[in-house]
Amino acid sequence: MRRRHAMLLLPATILALSMQTQAPPRVVVDLDVVADTLPLESEVYLSALQSLRPEGPWRDQRDLPQHRWRTFDLARKYHRVLRELRVVRPADACMMLRLLFEEDEVGRRAIAARKDPSGTKWEGGGWAPTEGELQGVRPGTRPLTAGEVVENWDEVLGPRCFARWRSEDADFQLADIDDAVATAAAQRLEDAAAVADALAWRPDALRALRAAQRAGRVYRGAPLVLVRHDLLGLSTVDHSGDVLAGWRGVVRTVLPRADVAFCRGALDVADELLDGHAEQTLYYGGSPRLTLQLGAALQGAVESRETGLHICEWVDRWRDAGAPPPMPPQLDIISLEDEHRDFRAALGVSVRPRGLADWTE
Repeated sequence: MRRRHAMLLLPATILALSMQTQAPPRVVVDLDVVADTLPLESEVYLSALQSLRPEGPWRDQRDLPQHRWRTFDLARKYHRVLRELRVVRPADACMMLRLLFEEDEVGRRAIAARKDPSGTKWEGGGWAPTEGELQGVRPGTRPLTAGEVVENWDEVLGPRCFARWRSEDADFQLADIDDAVATAAAQRLEDAAAVADALAWRPDALRALRAAQRAGRVYRGAPLVLVRHDLLGLSTVDHSGDVLAGWRGVVRTVLPRADVAFCRGALDVADELLDGHAEQTLYYGGSPRLTLQLGAALQGAVESRETGLHICEWVDRWRDAGAPPPMPPQLDIISLEDEHRDFRAALGVSVRPRGLADWTE
């Protein structure tokens, strides 16, 4: 006759033996999964714009202007434009920022014109001030919306912005902006704590990773965070080792012992996933396209469960317009929708309702 307490101890014994013989999986996470980089990017682009073109409505700004109405909220408009256009070249992002500042100034002048005492019927039709700096400014004029910028950038606004910069400097090249942005970003990385403060960290994702580290669910307790190689034009900086060390310091302010690598594309990520690691590797990405490319490149490893691929749905920066690309069932790519519950479960740590312990981890 079997003893009841022996049956109760058996699963725990098997689990202990399994943990002794099998190393925990290596965890590879895109930076976008644990942090929104747009606030940092906005600061760096603003700094580069101020250095390249000191005069303008952006001259004394330390942050992007905000407003209760979206039409006049420059910060929200800029973040939406960067997301929807999936801007990766610093020159484009910097020219867009200048355009939005100039459009914002148009809106502010129109608001001021409504209160101008010299306003009367204008010869060209409508109503407008007839004296001073606001002469001819129509009170009903508004700045371009984010949607209008996105829709017209490639064919109209982009070429117009380039022509504006070229008219100010006949030798101007887009690479001039790229270099200025990369230099500003590299200088900021010398202060890892300041860069960490500028990032919009995702608290639930960080808590899940820290819990996995404490529970021994991460190989050597050190997740690998992949930083986009083209982030803020850092691919143009000569001292890539210093830049990588800077990002390592940034990530370790929130994830002690974590390591960092640059991600140039699917092949780079595949090398990071397979390079000299015999145990299972779990990859958590934010880009559906990149994850699909990894699935095709690592199909054998995915089918044998040596590599697990996950798409984190809370990352919307790199999503394609319209319907997402189809997920071939044979690739077995797992979609995670919740950075608290789904991410914890995928990392193999306990899932429980948010309580005081979750918010103080």
